[in-house]
Amino acid sequence: MVGIADAIIGFFDRHLTQEDVRRFLVSEYQAILREELLAENGDANLDRIGTLLDNLGWIDTGKNQSMGEMESISDVNDAELWMGRLFGGHAISRNVVMVGAGENLDTLDSHRSQEDFIRSEAERLLRHVENRRKKSLSQFSENLDKQQIFKEKAELAIFFSRYAKRHSDLRFLNAAFKLNEWMMGSYRKFHDKRLHAMFLLALAEQENSAGELLR
Repeated sequence: MVGIADAIIGFFDRHLTQEDVRRFLVSEYQAILREELLAENGDANLDRIGTLLDNLGWIDTGKNQSMGEMESISDVNDAELWMGRLFGGHAISRNVVMVGAGENLDTLDSHRSQEDFIRSEAERLLRHVENRRKKSLSQFSENLDKQQIFKEKAELAIFFSRYAKRHSDLRFLNAAFKLNEWMMGSYRKFHDKRLHAMFLLALAEQENSAGELLR
């Protein structure tokens, strides 16, 4: 059976099929759950992944899962402080991305806060990814190592997927597809399970948004 997103693959710059993503995502998610240390410490991203996979019908958690996006007041306050530190600047300028852009823009957008700012910065980031493609998101406002850069990219992919769903804008879903496929090749280079969980969340958010927007 043709997947939801694959049915119109000609529109999207997507090379991995939905079935490719499903097999990889479910297998890797279950493997991480078997990691005893991570399971004991807990990871909010894993909880969210489980909810999304259950919603997609790819696993059965046996739980009543809520699809709401939970952000605390402190998260919103932190995001507004991050925005304030831009001093009227942008989340991206001259191809340099401010650290924390994906996470903080997503938090603000989920609360419908600073809507004009979010819309403007989302468009700037989208143009950057569309124009620079694989060379995009390679320069940040701080000196980051490869793992930190991977995390920033995953958070931006999550933001794009959620923004696409919230605002019914397929351009951002397409950008999320691109980012996640480009990151896929680096996934095995890292051995941090929490970083793996972050990337799996990016994939799960992508497929959830595709399911909402392309049905």
